[in-house]
Amino acid sequence: MRSSGAEFEIAQLKNVIHERENRLHDYVKQALATAASEASPVTYYTRNSNDSKLGQSFDTYGSDKNQRHSYAQFYEDQLDGIESPRILEIGIGSLGQFPYAGLKPGGSLQAWRERYPTSVIVGGDIDEEAFASVSEIAFQLDQTDTDSLDVFSTQIASYGPFDLIVDDGFHDPHANILTVLSMLPLLAPNGSYVIEDVHSSLIDFWRVVLDVRKIHGTVIDMSALRPDTDDNVLVLIKGKQF
Repeated sequence: MRSSGAEFEIAQLKNVIHERENRLHDYVKQALATAASEASPVTYYTRNSNDSKLGQSFDTYGSDKNQRHSYAQFYEDQLDGIESPRILEIGIGSLGQFPYAGLKPGGSLQAWRERYPTSVIVGGDIDEEAFASVSEIAFQLDQTDTDSLDVFSTQIASYGPFDLIVDDGFHDPHANILTVLSMLPLLAPNGSYVIEDVHSSLIDFWRVVLDVRKIHGTVIDMSALRPDTDDNVLVLIKGKQF
């Protein structure tokens, strides 16, 4: 029979193992770095969001996209010249018992609306209470379930094609890859598909994925803007121009 002290130590060890920075063994990281040596290089983004109107809106409505991270100016750049963008955001905030939950639902949706008042905005989340509580169009989806993703893509197809698709939901590659493969057909020509909050340990992983899947994209490293944040990295995928 284990003592309470031993059980506590085991629980602590499990927590350490499951922390994002510890999920890849160092040998795996080395292998990915080697595999990525011929892939597209990382893009380093250093424009701050100090004067970004979108950043101010993110802060006002409780989104972490500008304070913990530094995405606001990047999004302003991606949407430059589009007065009424069509925006899809997956992961709209949740206070439920879900991975990566902890923010009040709808903060970033409100920010998008304030910055782009005539835009079409659609949200999706696994938390039924979250998507039911927001004023924008929103539906439920499970990013780890292909059937759920198929239903979701059918529900939102008439609101697209989207100038911006943001994956701010389940921040793990198994869910991100399923989601991007399902949602890419809904991306407008020259639109931007963004996977947020990529852990820095996964930079080479995503370079390999983009290369192997022949996806027109790049990893955007913003670590210099938030040195104390270990997931200030994006994956940017651009829509094909026909």
